[in-house]
Amino acid sequence: MINDQSADLHDLTASIINFAVNRYIKIKKNGKNFELIKLKNPIGLLDYEQQLWQKIFPGQKTSVKISELKNKFYAHLPNLKKSLYQEVTQKGYYATNPDRSRKIYLSLAFLLMLLLGGLSIFLMKVADSGWYLTSALVVIIQGFILAGKMPKRSKKGALAFEEIQGFKMYLTHAERYRIERLYAPKNFKEIFEKYIPYAIVLKVEREWAQQFKHLYNTPPNWYEGENYSAFTTLALISSLHNFNSITERTLTSTPAPKSSYGGSSHGGWSGGSGFSGGFSGGGFGGGGGGSW
Repeated sequence: MINDQSADLHDLTASIINFAVNRYIKIKKNGKNFELIKLKNPIGLLDYEQQLWQKIFPGQKTSVKISELKNKFYAHLPNLKKSLYQEVTQKGYYATNPDRSRKIYLSLAFLLMLLLGGLSIFLMKVADSGWYLTSALVVIIQGFILAGKMPKRSKKGALAFEEIQGFKMYLTHAERYRIERLYAPKNFKEIFEKYIPYAIVLKVEREWAQQFKHLYNTPPNWYEGENYSAFTTLALISSLHNFNSITERTLTSTPAPKSSYGGSSHGGWSGGSGFSGGFSGGGFGGGGGGSW
């Protein structure tokens, strides 16, 4: 959230993987499906993470197949999004709620579009020139682009953003042998696994794994997949990437709208492509790590 100012789907799936690397759950691959198996109750979670945990494991539930969440979990996404935006605001990383700021400036950009559109049409009729409309379109497009970038980080948020960029560079260019000199061998896998969820949200998980491609020859104890003749770090990251893609599509899937004779179409929720009202201003974008 601090890095790109928006709540993204891979923020959510990376949080689930973070549960796994902390040994709260095990991720088990069954063919094309994945199962989340509860190992123990987590401690010290953020409010957003606690909500996510409760929605995945309601009541006394101890395991859930990702496919079981299809056409169901989407109803929880708006509250998760709201909680995530509140988290970064309450902790002082943003001067105001970034989602609310973006909506305000998008509304102003829309008003600008109406005003300039009407004025340019009037001037075209008076002066018989299309340059007014062209100029208005340029200003309107710039207005919408700027509106999406208007959420303002606080000083604390700006400093955190700079640290995140440095951390991203470290994940991208870290050398295994340099890390081996910094950490004891028994902590080596622990450090690598600890940073996997962060590499995912910063979209450098493949670069992070490439530095340690010979680290594994068997799966870690928080992941159970199909039988591998030669398991590697890159195989683990590839499987987690597949997990992300399948989970994103499933969590944003909505029931097919009923026919005009059958009643409600669920309030206008879009299908597997994500929340049209949405996370880039309201809801989740569809698979591939878009905005909620």
